[in-house]
Amino acid sequence: MKKVSFILLALFLINFCKAQDVITRNDSSQVKATVIEINPREIKYKLFNYPDGPIISISKEEVAYITFKSGAVERFTKPETKITQTQTYNPNRYNLDVVPVTRYNPEDKIKKCEKLYKKKNFIGFNYIAFLNTALGFNYMRDIKKANLIINVPFAFGLGSPAITNSLYRNVYLDGTSTTKYELMKYQIGINALFAPSMNREVNFLMGPAFNLSEYRMSVETKYTTVDAQPYQNSNATFTNSFTLRRQHYGMNIGFLARISEKVNMNMLITFGYKQDSYNEKDPFGIEEMNKTAKYQVKPKDNVMPYVNFAWSVGYRF
Repeated sequence: MKKVSFILLALFLINFCKAQDVITRNDSSQVKATVIEINPREIKYKLFNYPDGPIISISKEEVAYITFKSGAVERFTKPETKITQTQTYNPNRYNLDVVPVTRYNPEDKIKKCEKLYKKKNFIGFNYIAFLNTALGFNYMRDIKKANLIINVPFAFGLGSPAITNSLYRNVYLDGTSTTKYELMKYQIGINALFAPSMNREVNFLMGPAFNLSEYRMSVETKYTTVDAQPYQNSNATFTNSFTLRRQHYGMNIGFLARISEKVNMNMLITFGYKQDSYNEKDPFGIEEMNKTAKYQVKPKDNVMPYVNFAWSVGYRF
């Protein structure tokens, strides 16, 4: 009798265990439950030992599998997580020449140019004037709204200007006259330079120019008088020292290179004409020589073509 009772109890327990669903989580923990619903995102169930309790929801991603009371097993596969790696673009990655390559960014260039225009004033040293035995400088002021740069060149002589002598010493009289620029006392001018674009590292410049210079000069002229012996080329000499004042009108063409926020380079060529005046009425002695000269001396035109060069490097402030 006891044996039959034991068998009946065992069968009851087996049926009892089979009458429940078992939810196995990813961490291997189990929940004895009665599964009510399985949808694409979650599983709804009640606790087996508390059938009148609330409906509990659990995400399908937390469940490894469910063993139903019928013995069937449903496993839940987890979606594969793809890790997307974001790599920063390196322009030198496939550069076989191993030459650094940088990507063009218009905003970087705009910001760089804005820095170059923060300081409005510039003072430069004129190297061409230095080669002409003078200390030359130029002051520039940006007027960005009008695309205009005001330039004021000025210089002081240190000795005889070799470049000026080589270009202009023989333009006053004939070949028997030696005219020499002894010293450039000073030179000053003003230029209005228009720049088509004031948002670039290099500005092309053009505009009118006016310069005023003063020189100390000497002249020595050999000539033949009416009393000279036959076949005598010259028997008289005229010498004089005087002051020459030169006005130079013209047109500037050049550029301004804004190398950095503080360092600039400027080059200008001025084409135009000159007009000279003197502190004496007859500095070359033409009237005096013609009183006794066998051959009359004629002066050349006072207004003549003229060109001027300037190359300066300086500091922006």
